[in-house]
Amino acid sequence: MVRFGILEAGAYGVTQSREQAFIWAASLEEWLPEWPGPMHVLAGPDLKISLPGNAQYAAVHNTENGAHFHAMTVKDTIGELPPVKNGACDTMIDYQSEPVSWFQKRIRGNMLVLYDHISKEMNELNLFRCRRIPKHPGADWSDLPEDKNGVWGKALRIRISPTG
Repeated sequence: MVRFGILEAGAYGVTQSREQAFIWAASLEEWLPEWPGPMHVLAGPDLKISLPGNAQYAAVHNTENGAHFHAMTVKDTIGELPPVKNGACDTMIDYQSEPVSWFQKRIRGNMLVLYDHISKEMNELNLFRCRRIPKHPGADWSDLPEDKNGVWGKALRIRISPTG
């Protein structure tokens, strides 16, 4: 017996919208459990995948009828952490604030020190790019404005002379 399903990770407490495909298989004598119900409500549309012949595959579960918890946000999970500076390399720092969400409280427990809150040193160009990614849900590098003047990189600033 084989069961295929697509679950929306955010409905299970992950702080991002990401579809995950699962394949469960067992011998015919074995029993496969049902897919777990969603625990977190998602604001986005139901997951649907287009198939040949105008067919669609819908996610195993959706949250249109509600769920136990609200959607987890990045703020819920890491909102109390101090900002990370470019090139930060201290492997141990004190927490600078108390946990706010139930998730932060559970993950932190009784720890007073934050470990490995570090960042790779970005060169000036990549730091420039990162700072210009729009600050709205779902934004990433693809939302950077089109580079018409060659400011995103030296390679883009090199102009070939039309006269040779």
